[in-house]
Amino acid sequence: MCARVDRTCNAEQRLRYRFAIHGDLGPLAAGDAFPSVRTLSQELQINPNTAQKIVATLIERGLLEPRPGIGTIVAAWRPAANPAKRAVLTSQLDRLVVEARQLGMTLSDVLDAIRKAWK
Repeated sequence: MCARVDRTCNAEQRLRYRFAIHGDLGPLAAGDAFPSVRTLSQELQINPNTAQKIVATLIERGLLEPRPGIGTIVAAWRPAANPAKRAVLTSQLDRLVVEARQLGMTLSDVLDAIRKAWK
């Protein structure tokens, strides 16, 4: 992580620094509103498209939750899967990756398919 906010940090590092460490908005707890893309882009002095990508990544990682009519909120902490469950999933994922590559699919294709199946 960057020691300070400057242009040598990537946008995600600046976001973490400004909002998690520096405390521009104070510490964010589960259920708290997360800044809008517009606010992030202005605060971090980045392109709004970059801010949107950061928010999408944080949603994908389960750190934020979009709430229709409310905005984006900080997700509740979830404990990691236990090692036995992780081992089963890892084995299945290995097979999925091999099959997807044999079919000529890209990572993006596989992630899109997983997102559709997840819903």
